[in-house]
Amino acid sequence: MKKDCVIFSPSLYVRKLRDILVTWQGFESLQIESQVLRLVTVPELGGKIVSIFDKRRDYEWLVSPTRPLRPASWGSRFSDYDLSGWDEMFPTINACEFVGVDGTRYNLPDHGELWTQAWATTSADDTALSMCAYGVFQSYKLERRLEITDADTLYLDYTLTSQAEHPFPFIWVAHPLFRAFPESRLSFTPPIAEMMLASALPRTGFQQGQNVSLATIVLETGEKVDILRVGQPTFTHSRKFYVPKEDSLHSVGIEHPQLNTALDLSWSGDSIRYFGLWIDEGARSREYVLAPEPCTGFYDDLRFAQLQGTAAVIQPGQVLTWTLRLRFNSWGKP
Repeated sequence: MKKDCVIFSPSLYVRKLRDILVTWQGFESLQIESQVLRLVTVPELGGKIVSIFDKRRDYEWLVSPTRPLRPASWGSRFSDYDLSGWDEMFPTINACEFVGVDGTRYNLPDHGELWTQAWATTSADDTALSMCAYGVFQSYKLERRLEITDADTLYLDYTLTSQAEHPFPFIWVAHPLFRAFPESRLSFTPPIAEMMLASALPRTGFQQGQNVSLATIVLETGEKVDILRVGQPTFTHSRKFYVPKEDSLHSVGIEHPQLNTALDLSWSGDSIRYFGLWIDEGARSREYVLAPEPCTGFYDDLRFAQLQGTAAVIQPGQVLTWTLRLRFNSWGKP
């Protein structure tokens, strides 16, 4: 049964909430900021982060809406709504039928169930904000704390608490849609040489499940392309990859040399065992998109991940935590 989070009973929290309230496309939103960064999130729209703005360079990192934002009902198709900002994907990305350990069948919606819920705010001040949402398909609580520290660093701390009677598997995926340009560059720490395809890659002959070199690949026409670069006129496809091994990959960098700006995204916590990367060159978004996706399982389908043993599992009463750190720098600066 769905519950309500406790919202600001102390009067101090009420005052702090009032201080950070803003309006974003007609929605009541919350804004935290430092001298360098400004972040805006819309609780009513699944806690969507709609803006991460670098004041130093007058630069918006996230893809902005092209269609009016609007609330979605549980079970809605993600593609029917605006593709922008940062959403939380849980407990699946692809719609699928899931069978619980007690034999109960669940029809899980496209891109999960949390992006369609209104999140509740539990604490706030000028630089930090905590929100939560409760599960529908299982009894759980997911909390997310956003905090800007050291002026140019953003932390996202997650706490998942199971209130279910049985263990259940899940896939949580960060879903930030970062703007990209033909000059943009990706880097990985430690360096990796290949990724696994989550779907067939047109014009290359590569199929789902195959590993692809992160150097150049040859198209069926004989043309060579770099699959990590956007804006190549001979290769304009949406594509999704995973680093399937539970190895030492712990951060990804995005650099925009022409804008003299860069982002380092790192993560910690035992629950984040995999990393996905979605690149879009106009197939679904009007802008070039780089979407680095630390995650707890792969592929995008919970039923598939459950059968393959690649989904995270939470036990009754268990609490799992993980953290993302985003540091915004000048290009070429560590």
